[in-house]
Amino acid sequence: MCDTLDFDMNSLNKLLLISLAGTIFVLYTDIVCIPWILNYLEGCKRQEYVCLMAFRSGYFFALIYALLKMNLHKINYDCV
Repeated sequence: MCDTLDFDMNSLNKLLLISLAGTIFVLYTDIVCIPWILNYLEGCKRQEYVCLMAFRSGYFFALIYALLKMNLHKINYDCV
């Protein structure tokens, strides 16, 4: 009834790729508007904005990756 999932390197690479795509989807509007926003910011505020974007990107990437991995792991154990 239920196919078990094998966690090999290919599966982990797919998870990373899906996480990256999800992160870009969540942050798409901010990524598109970066050139205009940076034109209006000066010095320290520009650096703060870039650091905030880097943090948000890393946060959403890690969140999506962790949720996908936990869900696939749970599916794998529920099928056994």
